[in-house]
Amino acid sequence: MTKWNSYKGGPYQEAVSSLTYIDNSLYQGTSGQFGVYAFESWADPNNRGSGKITWVSEGTKSWVMEAASVGPDSDMQIGQRLITEEPMAMVVNFGMSSNFAPVDWAHLTWPAEMMIDYVRVYQRPEGRMGCDPADRPTANYIASHANAYNNPNLTTWADAGYNFPKNSLKDQC
Repeated sequence: MTKWNSYKGGPYQEAVSSLTYIDNSLYQGTSGQFGVYAFESWADPNNRGSGKITWVSEGTKSWVMEAASVGPDSDMQIGQRLITEEPMAMVVNFGMSSNFAPVDWAHLTWPAEMMIDYVRVYQRPEGRMGCDPADRPTANYIASHANAYNNPNLTTWADAGYNFPKNSLKDQC
């Protein structure tokens, strides 16, 4: 159901990617059913090499990315990356891109719909609870850099009037 995608990003962003086949009997106008999709992100600050992200498609585990998947790249002068320990946001949208598969524009019906029955978010009790935990003061950091977060036309820290953080963001807050 899921295959490794050879796309690895570009000069400014690396990517780990896979492509998952979605059974078209789950599309609206066919069976009227909803598919079950999920992901679990796990990071342990006490054992950073144990981090992983697991994806579920149609109720079945389809892919796991472990921390070693985002290893160092000396050509790009990037060290070992970690599965994030920071609070995150979830974006659920009707994204389309011809970068992964050709889009058959001539046969698409518009307007298109993406129907979502429900979204559940769980947090492990031993993890950081909420979006602004005490050891990662996210709200304070965003408020202190409001120009960068509120103007989509500013695409670099310099454009927004800030210096790029040289130390970890936690130390800057």
